[in-house]
Amino acid sequence: MSQEQSLCDFCRSSPESSEIIGIERGKNSLKRMIRKKELAQVLLQKVLVYHKEQEQLNKGKPRAFRVGSLLGDKTRMTELSRDMNAYIRPSPTRGTLGGVTRTTNEAILLCEGGGYDIILIETVGVGQSEFAVADMVDMFVLLLPPAGGDELQGIKRGIIEMADLVAITKSDGDLVVPARRIQAEYVSALKLLRKRSEVWRPRVVRISSRTGEGIAEMWDKMREFQDLMLASGELMTRRQKQQKIWMWNLIQESVLEHFRTHPTVRGQIPLLERKVLSGALSPGLAADLLLKAFKAETNEM
Repeated sequence: MSQEQSLCDFCRSSPESSEIIGIERGKNSLKRMIRKKELAQVLLQKVLVYHKEQEQLNKGKPRAFRVGSLLGDKTRMTELSRDMNAYIRPSPTRGTLGGVTRTTNEAILLCEGGGYDIILIETVGVGQSEFAVADMVDMFVLLLPPAGGDELQGIKRGIIEMADLVAITKSDGDLVVPARRIQAEYVSALKLLRKRSEVWRPRVVRISSRTGEGIAEMWDKMREFQDLMLASGELMTRRQKQQKIWMWNLIQESVLEHFRTHPTVRGQIPLLERKVLSGALSPGLAADLLLKAFKAETNEM
């Protein structure tokens, strides 16, 4: 067993359990209208302040309460990065969807083992990254701009069905009225979708990272979700399913890498790729040729 796996197994045996939250921007959302890094900073700062206030009210024994942001950006979260109870881990995408890499799961596990109470996973918001991050977190949060009905039609149904919480951003100034309208539209739309949980119905909130409006309500919904899912046992079931998905993702990645680097296959890839690009060979036939070469060499071994 490698040192990496030994460390992960040690962290997995830790009795501490973190709250893991994924944040995803709607694929059709305008980037200039949603700044996830800004929201992540405001939200995590609110969480830290909330915990300090609760500690003072309860007069309990002081305990280090720490938060972490994975795939975050320190240059856009300068205030939070100066807090000793916060940890920000930028990650290069390396060509993977939304920056969610094979090491993201390990990073989550290490943060849990390190005693971080809240772990926030941010994605770039491209391709199928929302499906990848949803298989890593306890709660999946979808951020949407205060646009009109056309935006509602443009968002994929799949990502809406995965959302445990929908947050309408930029609910300030002239955008308050549009934000209220889109909130009402999503409240109605979510009623028509199949339920992912027996104890939780997805909520829709309005927030503004500029004014702080709705951030406290958003955090309250996150706490309510965590409490209900823990009490019902659904959170444990969800995490167990995620472990199985993680296993198969690693297997698929390893098998594909073994296939691509196999001496017989590696030598034929450039030629077949050129033929596919020129139209001389169909992608399906090229794939069959590579697979036959791989199988023939494997059977001879």
